[in-house]
Amino acid sequence: MTTFSLYYHPLYSDGLDRTARFPVDRYRLLAEKISLLNSENNIRITEPRLATRDELLLVHEESFIDRFIEGNL
Repeated sequence: MTTFSLYYHPLYSDGLDRTARFPVDRYRLLAEKISLLNSENNIRITEPRLATRDELLLVHEESFIDRFIEGNL
């Protein structure tokens, strides 16, 4: 049986404004649904380590990172 890891962390949505148009609970609900339907245990939900600021700066603008950390997205 082939298994694979699905990486999920609550922080994927926690930094988003609850009034944002983006469906902020999407990733949490997806992880929960996969856990419920994963009867063959072929999907392992894995919590990734937190990225460093330097790693985040490789793909995001500094102002975006700062707004995320401050809860101002």
